[in-house]
Amino acid sequence: MPADLAERLSDVPELLLSARDYELALEEVVDTIMTSGQWPRRGAADFLLEQEIEENHHAAAVHLAAAVAQGIDFRDQLDDFQAAVRKALREDEFLVALAEDYAEETWRYDHE
Repeated sequence: MPADLAERLSDVPELLLSARDYELALEEVVDTIMTSGQWPRRGAADFLLEQEIEENHHAAAVHLAAAVAQGIDFRDQLDDFQAAVRKALREDEFLVALAEDYAEETWRYDHE
């Protein structure tokens, strides 16, 4: 979790967000984006994969498309691309909100 994000989240004493909550949220968001092209899956998008590619990863997307078209094993390129998407999402507010939901679920589970 980025240090400045951890500092902002520490201001919420009733919800103790762990790095695990944050990583679970990040994993869910990235998986949804990679399978549906946006977050959230339905409704107004907070993150559009197509827009992110156009603005920040056009060259990588072209390289990945060329690898797929040539029948080359493209898993490494896809992993690199997913890592870039993860980096782009690190501090988005919707990710923080999802991490807070995970923390709340964990707290409820631990205190029931």
